[in-house]
Amino acid sequence: MQSAPALAFLFAYLFVDRTKEQVLTILPLTLTFFIPFYYKFWYYPSASYYTKFVKFAVGKINKQEYFQTFGGHIERSYHLAEIINKSVKKSEKVLVWGPESSLIYAISKRFPPIRYVAQYHISD
Repeated sequence: MQSAPALAFLFAYLFVDRTKEQVLTILPLTLTFFIPFYYKFWYYPSASYYTKFVKFAVGKINKQEYFQTFGGHIERSYHLAEIINKSVKKSEKVLVWGPESSLIYAISKRFPPIRYVAQYHISD
């Protein structure tokens, strides 16, 4: 994200002006794209996530099947958030103790009573 403005300037300089200095932009642009792929820097196999989403979006799998592709904690988190929404006032804060608790705060649109939202923050 931080490199996007610099890359935009390099691309603009590469395609807009016709000078000898324009050739100097090719090296940083090449390195910008080559080095992360070569060293697998921040490489995540994210294609499977997009495939799952497309299947859900076109209706090949339902919401429950989509949630289960991420593990059992997603469906549990949505169920707990539903319970919280039904039984707790919007102005009240809720403490959820357990793994994957930060997702429950986001889904239920509630704030935690303390600044630490995950179990390991408190335990450690």
